[in-house]
Amino acid sequence: LCAASVAPLYGQVIQPVTAIAQSTPPHSGNLAELAAPGVNKLGVSMILNDRNELSYQVRLVVEIEGQGILLKTRNDFQPRPITLSYGVPVQVRGVELAEYLDINNLDFSGFSREQYLAQGSLPDGMYSVCFTVFDYDRGEQTPVSLRSCTGIMAIRHDPPVILSPIGMQAPLFPQNLTVQWQPRHVAGFPVQYTMQIFEFDADNTLTPDQ
Repeated sequence: LCAASVAPLYGQVIQPVTAIAQSTPPHSGNLAELAAPGVNKLGVSMILNDRNELSYQVRLVVEIEGQGILLKTRNDFQPRPITLSYGVPVQVRGVELAEYLDINNLDFSGFSREQYLAQGSLPDGMYSVCFTVFDYDRGEQTPVSLRSCTGIMAIRHDPPVILSPIGMQAPLFPQNLTVQWQPRHVAGFPVQYTMQIFEFDADNTLTPDQ
């Protein structure tokens, strides 16, 4: 015979909005890639719990923390309002988060905006991405949701090594140029590469490698 004791939850407060953060790997430390069109690797789901509010406008505060770094939505940032309806889930993800992940709308601590621009991303490592919902008209006074967080592992993968062709190629017409490369990433996920071909100007002092 097994007896279990469950303590009642006295004083539990139901927040006006329930927020649930979501993430799907892989991730890089480049914030723009997290909010690129067609990419849904990061997001938050919200549902309005207050039956007395048929329509309610809110805003998000985003915090990204890890590796001694904290990025947080600026207090003076005015995003577009997010409209919630009672009992209807609303997802904000991908390109809908672009304005929140714009580095100009974030305060940096432990890692400067200039360092981010020079490196092109946050340093590799584990980060916690947290969302808190606020009343749109009242600003950042009292949150209307609990803070909801999800973890991302930011990894910047090395580009592939081109095996062929090597060096300059004389143009022919018609010409079929086969390009072969060796991947250098280790994760098991589909990868899409962008290849650029440039014309070499003999009068220019730059070498093909430059």
